[in-house]
Amino acid sequence: MMRNSKSSAEHIIGNNLSRIRRENGIALSELAAAIDISYDRIAQAEAGRVRLSPEELIAISQFLNIKLSQLLNNLQ
Repeated sequence: MMRNSKSSAEHIIGNNLSRIRRENGIALSELAAAIDISYDRIAQAEAGRVRLSPEELIAISQFLNIKLSQLLNNLQ
């Protein structure tokens, strides 16, 4: 059974975000506070349950000092 592309995209971005954040030793609460997004929203995004806006993705990539494409890695 093929997954909905929206779900797949959300899960891929969430997995990338979680991995990169942890590799950089940044707590979920620290990321949420730094970019003024609720802890719950970031946690849900990492779990693939919500879709982050382009503005949120840009803010995250800037805070993590990564290219936006790293969050989108493996999307097709």
